[in-house]
Amino acid sequence: MDKLASAGKTGEPSLSVFEGEDWPRFVQQYANSWLRFHTEWFTSFQGPITVSCFSDLVKDPVSEVSRWLNAMDFDDRRVGCIHHDPVGQERVDHIMQNKKI
Repeated sequence: MDKLASAGKTGEPSLSVFEGEDWPRFVQQYANSWLRFHTEWFTSFQGPITVSCFSDLVKDPVSEVSRWLNAMDFDDRRVGCIHHDPVGQERVDHIMQNKKI
């Protein structure tokens, strides 16, 4: 199963990982793990829960992210940067230029 995890969280695996008898088993195990994790959160967590739909995030990212920030009691004044730099590249560049090695 190592080839299925070889791309990591942000990489893109080769199409060969989706072929063969291992793939359906991997999908089933991963889906079961995902379901267990989220079921535990929704049934055990004692604090407030904010649920978001991806379609709402796509339709109105500023409002949706503002909801998240408000739910966590964070200041949402800078949420407008979503329109200016939606992928956060400006922040990454700043961090890389100012890191101390």
